[in-house]
Amino acid sequence: MQHLQNNLAELTAQIESRKLNFISNSNVNPKLSHDTLPSGSLDCTVCIHETKQMTGAVHAETPRTSRRDSPRSRRVVSQHAAPTDGQNVVMYSDEFGSVERSQRLVEQSLRTSELRAQESRLERSQRLHEQHIRTSELRERESSVERSQRLAEQSLRTSELRAQESRLERSQRLHEQHIRTSELRERVSSVCSDLRA
Repeated sequence: MQHLQNNLAELTAQIESRKLNFISNSNVNPKLSHDTLPSGSLDCTVCIHETKQMTGAVHAETPRTSRRDSPRSRRVVSQHAAPTDGQNVVMYSDEFGSVERSQRLVEQSLRTSELRAQESRLERSQRLHEQHIRTSELRERESSVERSQRLAEQSLRTSELRAQESRLERSQRLHEQHIRTSELRERVSSVCSDLRA
């Protein structure tokens, strides 16, 4: 991401530098600077001006009739000839076009990287949310299993306690029956003794 931003800044600086060099190397009015023209109008003005100069240079070098080939006509035409090479227009236009295309590609790549980063962040957030939901469900299941286990243990202890109580009750009843039986035997033996006497 930082590498793409650095490339974008470098390409922007190259565009500004080449535009300034193009203005300084041509016959464009200095008042028509980058600050006074709207975006995109500087290239058209410069190209039109250089194209006119290139056309003048071609007319100056093209053979004409005898009347136009006179020393006076050649002198007049040479005064209107372009002082700069007309090929500069094509060269600078190609350079501007390639730099602008490179800048657009860098901007598109930067936006694509940002979108991919956003998608990855959203996917990570979604995965974390799903993991959180699954963890919550597992904890609820564990807690329900633990509750069921505790209830089963409580029920088992309750059953054991009831069994112990029932055994104690039976033992107590048997002990009471044994006591009553002993008392009855003693009474019977005492009655038999009285009858013998």
